[in-house]
Formats: sequence, C-alpha cells, structure tokens
Amino acid sequence: MKSSFGSKFLFSFAVLVVSSYVAASGQWAYNGSIEGGTIAAITVVNDKVFLVSDEGFFESTSMGKTWTKVDITAKIPINDVRKELSIVKAVGPNIFLGTKRGLFVSNNGGEEWTLFNEGLPRGRMVMGLKSLGDKLFCYTQKDIFQYDESSKTWVDIRYNLPPFVYLKDVETMSNRLYVATFGKGIYEFDPTASEWIPRNDSLPTEKIVTLAASGNMLIAGTNRSGIVVSTDGGLEWKSMSDSLPPKTSVFNLMVVGGKVFAGTPNGIWVSSDNCKSWYNATPEFSSNMAVVNFGGSGSNIFAGTEGLGLLSSNNLGATWDYANIGLSIALPVKTLLYKSNVLYAGTAGGGAFKSTNGGQNWVPINSGLPKKLVVNCMDAQDSVLYLAAPNAIYTSLDWGKQWRNSGGFMFIGKGFNTIEILDRNAYVGSTDGIYFTTNGGGRWEKMTTEGMTNSNVKSIAINIGKKDTVFYVGTDDGLYFSDTKANIWKKAVTDKINKVRIVRVIDDEIYVCTEKFFSIIKSSLDAEKWEMMPTGLDKQGIPGKFVAADIVKTGKKNLYVVGDKGVFVSNNMGRTWAELIFGLVNTNIVSFVASRSQFFTGDSEGNISSMVK
Repeated sequence: MKSSFGSKFLFSFAVLVVSSYVAASGQWAYNGSIEGGTIAAITVVNDKVFLVSDEGFFESTSMGKTWTKVDITAKIPINDVRKELSIVKAVGPNIFLGTKRGLFVSNNGGEEWTLFNEGLPRGRMVMGLKSLGDKLFCYTQKDIFQYDESSKTWVDIRYNLPPFVYLKDVETMSNRLYVATFGKGIYEFDPTASEWIPRNDSLPTEKIVTLAASGNMLIAGTNRSGIVVSTDGGLEWKSMSDSLPPKTSVFNLMVVGGKVFAGTPNGIWVSSDNCKSWYNATPEFSSNMAVVNFGGSGSNIFAGTEGLGLLSSNNLGATWDYANIGLSIALPVKTLLYKSNVLYAGTAGGGAFKSTNGGQNWVPINSGLPKKLVVNCMDAQDSVLYLAAPNAIYTSLDWGKQWRNSGGFMFIGKGFNTIEILDRNAYVGSTDGIYFTTNGGGRWEKMTTEGMTNSNVKSIAINIGKKDTVFYVGTDDGLYFSDTKANIWKKAVTDKINKVRIVRVIDDEIYVCTEKFFSIIKSSLDAEKWEMMPTGLDKQGIPGKFVAADIVKTGKKNLYVVGDKGVFVSNNMGRTWAELIFGLVNTNIVSFVASRSQFFTGDSEGNISSMVK
C-alpha cells in the first residue's frame, strides 16, 4: 500500500521494511528536487533574463543557469506578484511590466521603475507590447493603444474592432500591424483610415491565440486548428499543420535562427522549412507538457510551461533541459514507489514523474493526466500502475507512458487516500468507503459500508489467515474490521483510537497509528485487547507531538519511522529510538521509500534525499 496517509510511501510519515538495522550515524545525500510551477512571462535584455512565475518575479545574470528572486513589490506599488503582475517584456533596451496598478518601464536593467501609464484605463493589465519602427503599441484583453510621443500619453486605437472580443496577441510585418482575437480572427491596422481590416478569408477558425512573422510569412497559432500561414499579408491563409498532432492548440510562437518554435499542449514543436513540416523538439519530456511562452537571445532560448517550470536550450532548440535552479518551484512529493528498478513520484500539483538513475534526474509521465494534478498515492500490481488523485483513479498499462481515467464519473467528488494490492485485486480507500477492482481497473465496485459511522477510509490493511482474509480500515472515528466478504464492518471498541492515520498487521497483531500525536497502539487480530506501545519517546530520540502514520517491523526487532521531524530507527521494537537526520535539507519528511540498496525521502519543500543502506 502506498498512500498519502501511510504505508511504504505515504504523505506525512512512513516506515520502511528492511532486513537489518541501520546505524544512526548514516548520512543523507541531497539529490535535488522535482521541479514545477507555471511561467507567466519571460524576456531577455542585454545580459539579463527576467521571468514572472506563480512564485514571483525573478532575474538571472547567467542566462538561466541560476535565478534570483526579486522583491519587485519594494520597487513598484503591488502587493501580490501572482495576482497583480501579468507580463515582463523587453522592447529595445527598455523593460516593461504590466500590472494591475498600470504599466511600468525600466531603462537601467530593472534597478528602477517608472510609471508609464498615462492614457491607459485603470485596473486593466497590459498583456503585451510591440514596436513598429519608432512606434510603440500595447494591448489589454479588450483594448489596443499607441504611444504618442508628443503628448507623452497612450492613445486608444481600438476603433472598429468588434466589441466584446478578447485580444490575444499583436505582431508587425512589412511595416504593418496585426492583432489576433479569440473568436473574431485577425485584423490589420490601417493608420491612414484609422480602422481595422479583417483578414479572415480561408481561416479554419477565428479563435486565434498567437501571431509571429518570418520574412513575408504571417504565422498564426490557433485554438485546436494548429498553424495557419499567409504569405500575402493575410489575404489568404493555408493550414500548415500536417505534421502536428490532430486538433493542436498553439499557445505561443517564436521565430529565431531560421526556425519557428510553437508552444503547444504537447510540448515544443519546431519547423525549419517555413512551417511545411514540424517535429517534436521535446520528446523526452511529458507528451502533455503545455508550453505557454517563449523568450530568448541568440542561440539561448527559454520555454515557459504550465506546471513544470522553465526549459532552456543553448543550441537553438537542438536540446532542452530544465532551468529551474533558484525559481522556488520544487514540487512536494506526496508519494514514492519503487518498482522494477524505477523510482516513481507523485507530486502535489505536477502530476507523476519517474527516475531511472536513483532520483538524480526526473522525467514527467503525465500523458493522459490533467495538468497540475495532485497525486495522493501510487501502487503497482503486475503490469498495472495505479495512481489516485483527489477525484479520480488513473491506471497505466505501460508504466506511465499513457494514463487513462479508470473510474470515470463514478469517482467525481470522492477523495482517494490509499491503495492496497492483494493478489490481482486493488483496493482504494476514499472519503466514500472502499472501491476495488479485479481486472486492473477495467471495472470498479464499492464494498459495503454497513456498520461504519464514518466512511472516510485513510488506510487499509489486509490479513490473509488460514481460514479467512480480514480487512482492517482506519477512519476519522476509529478502526473497523470485517471478514473476507466484507458484508458488515465492526468497530474496535477502545477509547485509545481516534483519527486513525495508518493500520498495519505485523506478526498476527494490529498496529494503529493515530493522527494527533505519536501514539502506536497494538492488539491481537480480534481487535479486543489494546495496549499502548512503550512510551518515553520524548526522551529517547523522537520529539514530542511527532505525528505517526506508519509502523512496519523488519528483521526481528527493527522499526523505521519518518515524519514531520525527520527519520528515526529502533532496533528493540520501539522501546528506544535513534535519530537519523544527518544530511537532510529539511526534516519535515512527507514521503519515503527504498530500493534494494538505498533509502529515498521527499520533504515538504520538494527536496529529495537518498542514503545508502
């Protein structure tokens, strides 16, 4: 069982089954972190790179190798970067920031900022800027403006653009200005007549997301209709999407070094022959990695993703790698699973990942999963990989290459806490009791909850006896157990148990860990006589109020426990404990697992550490 509340790979605490006692002098090594986060905007000016993410405002003086967080709220009057800052954009030597408090400009590399907002409507964030010769344009979601140098003010040039339409992008080509709208197509600005001319003939859709220009080509990225190109200024359009996946949406376009880069829900696609053909430039990353913006200078290119952080390339897109050092977007690892020499991780907000080199490098395996998915637990049975999320169970038959929603509508609104495998069956504990499958997730059935007064199942333990197989489940109001058919549940009668976090069966005894404090209670399998395990833990190595969530016996007397204050080990069945935290970056451990030769931990800040057994 691998659950967010316990087992070998749990959310806030775990115990590991090993074959021998590990000395408390063992040392953990930092393996890095699994990176995530959404990049809202990125731009390069001179030797600096600026970036807006859901974690704040950052700059880099090393072309993205490392990042430094900038307290931009001390320089401009905003309070929350994530809600009040929309873009950072370089136009020539100047850098612009679009905020809810207006447009700001810096002409000294971001050291000082000046309000550049005269004429712009209050409360509307600028979403983009573009220059055309000595003219400067900016746009919000509803309006487009041109800066008038003589009056030092922005002038509204929306004119005859359709009402109630969202502006998505602006582009210039051959001394012309074009605007992309979502729902009304593409318009060209005629400054002599002060009007916008529709350029929508032969467009497959009028839902345009992004524009780019290369030579005499005007390139448009659409919503679910791929790439379209015009070579006559927008009079006629031709689809150039044959090599792209069907119904591809294009979020952003960039032209550099004779190549066209397209950011899609399926990674970065590149054309080096004027959009005639496309190839996937990021096949080693997740097939549903959404690339939402680009930035770059020369051969250095950056791609911002939705949920997986920043990618960079220093060879004009030939190869890509993560560039998240210092961006503060490590993903907490809620669950770890080791299977067939591969380490799997379920994260809080970034979906699932795998590592084939002991946690040194991680690759997202999210094809078929929703974006920004929270993974509560994972487990594997034969060739089926199970993943439990807050509202769904997903299964994979190819070790994470492709996932499918295994329960559909029947699981909506049900939070899943734990997974337990028995033979060829999988059991999942949810806020609505236990569901099980006997055919690898092809069909799910619900076990009865008769006899339970609380059906929020946080842990499941199964004891295979000579005559019966007995199920034990932990809930918010205590422990329940049932026979092999689970026709009715009985509650363990004891005042020692409440808010059960984990249940284990060890050597014909039941071990229960409760949620509030470090308390491990055990009983015989009939759940009638309970006793508290030896106390005095505060003085014997484990701090007070240590939340226990799992306990597993290994060898004759050895126990390992981890939790919100680190890792602890006992070689005398819990009478005394030794601290095992040397080398940990953060002692708030949220996940734990072992391979044949190593232990792995994930902490609340997304750091992953390992220790040789």
